[in-house]
Amino acid sequence: MDTIFITGLQVDMLVGVYDWERQSRQPLRLDIELRLPEGAALSDGMSGAAVDYAEVVGAVRTFISTREDALLETLAEALCAHLLQRFAAASITLRIDKPQAALLLGCAHVGLTITRPRG
Repeated sequence: MDTIFITGLQVDMLVGVYDWERQSRQPLRLDIELRLPEGAALSDGMSGAAVDYAEVVGAVRTFISTREDALLETLAEALCAHLLQRFAAASITLRIDKPQAALLLGCAHVGLTITRPRG
């Protein structure tokens, strides 16, 4: 398998279960890995199984702009399903970091990482 990755993608979203989290959008940082069939870009172009990074970023931003989830887990499941439906990836690993929550807790990072296969 080949893996393309996008790291440190920042998006703002209304997310969380606490009252202060529901007051305004907060930044999330996403790391995304899409595993593609081996040799996905053998044609050296965007035809076939190659994945356009800009399209992935655009799809993530558009999808998240429509959401107001309480739990990161809910967001992560839905986003992985959306990306697997839209792109020819065999699996996706998604890491979501909530920097404001980490700051309030006195740590560097809090969030979750999930991996979901196609089908």
